Amino acid sequence: MPRRNPASALPDRHLIATTEAAEYLDVSPGTIRQYIADGKLRCVKIGRLIKVDARDLEAPIFTVDNS
Repeated sequence: MPRRNPASALPDRHLIATTEAAEYLDVSPGTIRQYIADGKLRCVKIGRLIKVDARDLEAPIFTVDNS
C-alpha cells in the first residue's frame, strides 16, 4: 500500500497573525477581528491563535483606489 504524505494534502497557504494583517492593511488588529466576525475575512484557528491567509488580503474588498 502506498504511503500518503499528509503535508502534500494541505493547501498552499501563507498564514499570518492578525497583527501582521493589520499592519499590511494599515488598520487596527480589532478591525481585522471585526472583518473575521462579519465574514469578510476567513481565518484559521490554531489553539488560541487566529491566523489569516495573506492572499485573502488581496481581495477587492481590501484594496483602496486612491485615484
